[in-house]
Formats: sequence, C-alpha cells, structure tokens
Amino acid sequence: MAKFKEQRIGMLVDVQNMYYSARILFSKKVNFKNVLLAGTSNRKLIRAIAYGIKTVEGMEEKFFRSARKIRVRSQNQRPANFSGRFKER
Repeated sequence: MAKFKEQRIGMLVDVQNMYYSARILFSKKVNFKNVLLAGTSNRKLIRAIAYGIKTVEGMEEKFFRSARKIRVRSQNQRPANFSGRFKER
C-alpha cells in the first residue's frame, strides 16, 4: 500500500488483545504511544480509539487515564453477564 505524508489515518486499538498477547507471549508491556507512531508512519493521525472491557475491579482505569494523555479516545463496555437464558448489560 502506498504511503503519503498527506494521508489521514484513523486507528482502532483492541487494548485487551494487545495487552494479554504481549504479556503472555513475550512477558512485556505494550507502549501504546509507540504503537500509534508505528501505525501512522509519519502520516496525519485524525483519530485513535482504544476499545476494551470495563471490569468490576477497575484495573484498566490507569491505562485509560494514560491513553487520554496521548489523546486516545477510549470506548469501554461492561462484559455481558448471562443469567439463565438472557444476556444482561
């Protein structure tokens, strides 16, 4: 794919998938700022959205605070609970 400096880029980051893959496979943490820099390749970043699951413990809140510092919008969703036959949100 051709890359031009004037191209506009939007990025969607699957936070849980990248975090747990890096932790389990490589015993490392992901630097999401570097992920954005590598993904844009000196092109214009218009919007970056990090999406993930909001847990009961709230352990991900520290990440989403730091993501806001680098201007990444976060989309959080509570996990679905199945009680009986119906899905609750």
